Amino acid sequence: MVPFSLQAAIALLLARSVAAVSIGALKSPITVEKRAVCAGNTANDRGSWCDFSIDTNWYEEAPDTGVIREYWLELIEGVVAPDGFSRLAMTVNGTIPGPTIEADWGDELVIHVINNLSINGTSIHWHGLRQNYTNTNDGVVSITQCAQAPGDTFTYRMRATQYGSTWYHSHFSLQAWDGIFGGMFINGPATANYDQDAGPIIISDWFHDSVYALAAQAEVSGPPTPENGLINGLNVFGDDDSSDQTGSRFGLTFQSGSSYRLRLVNVAIDTFFKFMIDNHTLTVIAIDLVPVVPFETTVVNIGIGEYNLSI
Repeated sequence: MVPFSLQAAIALLLARSVAAVSIGALKSPITVEKRAVCAGNTANDRGSWCDFSIDTNWYEEAPDTGVIREYWLELIEGVVAPDGFSRLAMTVNGTIPGPTIEADWGDELVIHVINNLSINGTSIHWHGLRQNYTNTNDGVVSITQCAQAPGDTFTYRMRATQYGSTWYHSHFSLQAWDGIFGGMFINGPATANYDQDAGPIIISDWFHDSVYALAAQAEVSGPPTPENGLINGLNVFGDDDSSDQTGSRFGLTFQSGSSYRLRLVNVAIDTFFKFMIDNHTLTVIAIDLVPVVPFETTVVNIGIGEYNLSI
């Protein structure tokens, strides 16, 4: 069990670049046929969304925006040092986690995955998305598709008929826990009001050896203990009072009196987390892409999945 406490007063760190390590001119996300912002869904009315609301049964109906959100994801090996300790890993567009995929409820997603891994096949799974009539885009090797060979490009197409927070990850071997993952969220109504959306807070365990190198050990003696835990791909390694400490912590700046939505996702391979913010109460408003009646807590127990929080 790895506890985290995110200090509310810490200075905001500069966002890490999502520039690819090799493809240089990789295209930026594109929105085709932009539409006006939905009526409602203000800080005081998060339950509204265009002509729909939090009470809409998305199993039966969802907006059809006519908007296409297009992304390019390159899978490639690279040296990373999320806590200051450098090692070879698999990345999406050169970073861990990969770029965040964002859309509005009812948008169409078109996501091009370029496999530039040296010897590995791959696929990308969009965790928790229903894929009704688009199951061939679910990204599960040997179930909905063959493995995507090195050097190949595969395009996934799906409509965002749900809303909420989730993640995408490789669904081939252990690639997801060697770095091929990223945040994903669909904007839509919510069961509680909040002032600002702080975006994904991705929590992961982290090893200084490749998960492939540790797999044989796990088969014999059980899961190894991770060297670290990361928040949005960052943490320090070493004691706080040590001159040998490396890395840097993720931080957010909160404005007193404002409320924030944190889209928590635990992407660990074998770690259960407790999430808290010192001297704050958390309000849980959704679990696994499903809105829930809000409830308050000071600590969120989080397995591999996601919680949406309004603070």
